[in-house]
Amino acid sequence: MKKLCIYVWLMLSLSPVWAQFGLTQPQQITQPLHLNNQNCGLPPTLAYREFLMTTGGVKMDMCLIAPPNGAGDGWQLNGIAASARTNFNGSAAKAVGGYFAAEGFGEPTPVPGGYGGEVVGVYGRAQPRGKHWATGTHGECMSESPDEGVCIGLNSEVGRGIPLQPGQQDPQRYIGVNVQPREATRGVTGLNFQRPETYKDVINLEGAAVTLGKVDNVPFCMKFEASTQRLLFLRNCYSANADVAFVIDMNWKPGMPTTNATLTKPVLFAEHMKALQEHENRKLRANIDMLFGIRR
Repeated sequence: MKKLCIYVWLMLSLSPVWAQFGLTQPQQITQPLHLNNQNCGLPPTLAYREFLMTTGGVKMDMCLIAPPNGAGDGWQLNGIAASARTNFNGSAAKAVGGYFAAEGFGEPTPVPGGYGGEVVGVYGRAQPRGKHWATGTHGECMSESPDEGVCIGLNSEVGRGIPLQPGQQDPQRYIGVNVQPREATRGVTGLNFQRPETYKDVINLEGAAVTLGKVDNVPFCMKFEASTQRLLFLRNCYSANADVAFVIDMNWKPGMPTTNATLTKPVLFAEHMKALQEHENRKLRANIDMLFGIRR
């Protein structure tokens, strides 16, 4: 009888809480939810200590010691797992497995050579402590659709959220993908492309300029000009008055004209190579003449 009274009292006391889980009313979490696995048999690591120091509305720490000798093959431990399915039904809807947003306000503490604050929508960190394949962020697109579409493993979208006023200069610097090795790291491969037989294009620039470095503190770049079918090497390449240092005519054939009104310094690749070869021949003849005392 005593147990029954306690049970009834608990049900009545917690009835407002159960109501929050009804189908017609969403659950609201007003206090941080911390699910720390205190019984994990693995030692605390740097990632775990950082996890404990962070503040979050939801914090989960999962721990798995897989069965030995291949018995745990295929096991997958997820700190957070989410799934979304959408029938578009003729509408421009979206299916998003996990949606995260971050906003930054105010001025951070300045640091030498950079900014003291960070705004990160999704932060992924891998901490390998053995012979593992590890990645901070992993994206996959596995198509099973018979219809036409675009399948992108990792997409980066940058730009202004609000338009600029007429004549206003954009103070923001935009970078689609940034590779930032730690200072003590060596032997890094910035971009790695595997299975070359699978590619139609490894990189498709669509006429965009590629900065190769700086000459006299002026950007030096390479760009393909589709209108003239020429590969341009430019100084001060992002200026309207860019200086064309060198040109390779991709359509050049013997007998074609050697001038192009659209270029400030028209140079044909074949002519350049011919002049370079003649210069090397003159140097070679001069060395031979000096060696054998020949005067011409």
